[in-house]
Amino acid sequence: MTSDLRRRLLLVHAHPDDETLTTGGTIAHYAAQADTSVTLVTCTLGEQGEVIPAHLAGLAPDRGDQLGGYRAGELAAACAALGVTDHRYLGGIGRWRDSGMALAGHGVRAATPAQLHPRAFARPAAFGEQVDALAAVLSEVRPHAS
Repeated sequence: MTSDLRRRLLLVHAHPDDETLTTGGTIAHYAAQADTSVTLVTCTLGEQGEVIPAHLAGLAPDRGDQLGGYRAGELAAACAALGVTDHRYLGGIGRWRDSGMALAGHGVRAATPAQLHPRAFARPAAFGEQVDALAAVLSEVRPHAS
């Protein structure tokens, strides 16, 4: 439910680590303010992300396909460090799967809708459901800024 605090801020990111890399300073600043509530919405678990440390290679989607669970743990730690107490996964945890670099222009060939995972966030057929899920959060939180 909406709190009685004076200000409400809502941030929406595609996958874990976006909150830290792109808006971490903003999140930490406002989360530390007693008169502001911060809601963070993450759309996917980041399952298709690049695995850089060699000791985590088994988590990759083409191997153990456990990267999403690992990144959920990282996101929980990031929320704690940033002061976020209201974190939500759009549509519930794991509802939509990271689409990888489904868009051209990132040095990767664009995936066609047929090549995307059935739960891929980038699937055009999912757009209406995603909008409805975000609209429900907006209606509940009623942010002053998003």
